[in-house]
Amino acid sequence: DFASHKLPEPIAFESFDDLDEFALPEGWAVKSYVNENDPIIWDEDPDDWTSMTYAGWANVSLDRWKTSPYWNEKSQAADPPVFVNGKAQFPDGNFLIADSALRNAHFMSVLETKDFDLSQHDSVHLGFYSHYCQNQDNSANVEYSIDGGETWLPVIYMIDQADIVAGENGEADAVSTFENAQGDVAMVNNILIQDEDGYWDMELLDEPIGGSYGAFIGADIDASLAPYISGRVNDSQTESKRYELHRLPQADNQAKVRIRFAMNGTWSWYWAVDNFGLYSIEEAPTTAPAIESIAVDGGIVTISWQGVAGVRLQKASNLANPNWSDIANTQGESSANEVADQAEAYYRLIRD
Repeated sequence: DFASHKLPEPIAFESFDDLDEFALPEGWAVKSYVNENDPIIWDEDPDDWTSMTYAGWANVSLDRWKTSPYWNEKSQAADPPVFVNGKAQFPDGNFLIADSALRNAHFMSVLETKDFDLSQHDSVHLGFYSHYCQNQDNSANVEYSIDGGETWLPVIYMIDQADIVAGENGEADAVSTFENAQGDVAMVNNILIQDEDGYWDMELLDEPIGGSYGAFIGADIDASLAPYISGRVNDSQTESKRYELHRLPQADNQAKVRIRFAMNGTWSWYWAVDNFGLYSIEEAPTTAPAIESIAVDGGIVTISWQGVAGVRLQKASNLANPNWSDIANTQGESSANEVADQAEAYYRLIRD
């Protein structure tokens, strides 16, 4: 099995391969944060993964990444393999990486792109290869802004699935997930700022940042963030290595669209980003008909809908971390009968 994406020509694209190693694209910027009790090794030796070279997001080559203690040939590929326009996705040439595993005990690094002029484009999507490894105490967040970074909108929030709080309806409770205190989440009170010459300076923050996942996101925290929370598998070296492709609905025809990548953790693995692209993708109609009724009688659940070719019924036991599975023989049908043998069951229609 493999995952495959066919994408149009990008509006904007960055492979990072044409840049000098450790240089960022023009207009992109990094801010990083540490705990004052963490050891700060101000040496900028690029061969030392604990040095200031890796105090935040860094543009490194694949050859250099292979010198990291966490490099392992067998654990670096996505499973299943990922292809975009026929090309396998893998960190190649140069790519950006935030390495929490080696750099600091408490680590937060924020990367913001330049503002992209998308005033002549609609159906905007963000796509990038995400070479990510989840840890039990970190999160990796992607957001976008249409006002030059004044406010932020959600794209995806990657969190250990065990830390997602389920609400009464089975969906993720976004407010509790983001605002609940977490004893093992990073707490930082210094900001590291890199000047034009690449030198890092450290300043004390007025108030510490951290202690909860919500401390590291830019968007306002409310229930609307629930659909953007993506549960990931702790310590898996393959599960979160995938191509991320996301619709940015409020970016359509906007002149100042900026993307924000933020990783935090306490010795919490790594996150690499490659083949960053913005695309205008006209989406074919994918809306499935709505479920019309669900009735229970004599221990049998009957689900009814308007039968349409290419539409099938799926089931999950919860909505916080759903594992949707097809219900057999429902393709093109208009009803299904199920034994009511679970405390909770959720149904949806999906179009091929």
